[in-house]
Amino acid sequence: MSHDRQFVDNTVTASWIFEGNGVIEEFVGGYHDAQQQRQQVLDARKAYEPVKENKKQPVEQNNKTQAVNSKPKKLSYKLQRELEALPALLEQLEQDIEQLQETVNDPAFFAKPVEETQPILDSLAAKEQELDVAFERWEELEAMQQES
Repeated sequence: MSHDRQFVDNTVTASWIFEGNGVIEEFVGGYHDAQQQRQQVLDARKAYEPVKENKKQPVEQNNKTQAVNSKPKKLSYKLQRELEALPALLEQLEQDIEQLQETVNDPAFFAKPVEETQPILDSLAAKEQELDVAFERWEELEAMQQES
């Protein structure tokens, strides 16, 4: 089996990982590159997950209290700050990706040794995945804000 992975690493330029439930992720590079990038994506997604509070509110029988509790809640201060910071992060990631793509699109890029090109390709893939995660988080926070 290991010779199959080595063959894939040496011959492919992109890999697809089937996550299940109809989710397919595409990564630049061979099997090992895809596994490393996948772990980076999973770590980045964990960093953007909202903090979940497991506090239970006591049940109030007072109608006035129930009316107050039924109002939609605003985003917490922390989530609001995160939402405000995301557009700048998205813009920065897009600029970084554009610069890396210009480097990769240079005709002489692939004439260089793999030791020079692979870190750039890995960085490009990681930035693209980070952009996807940040954009998903921005959509999620925007939806939460619209509900409130």
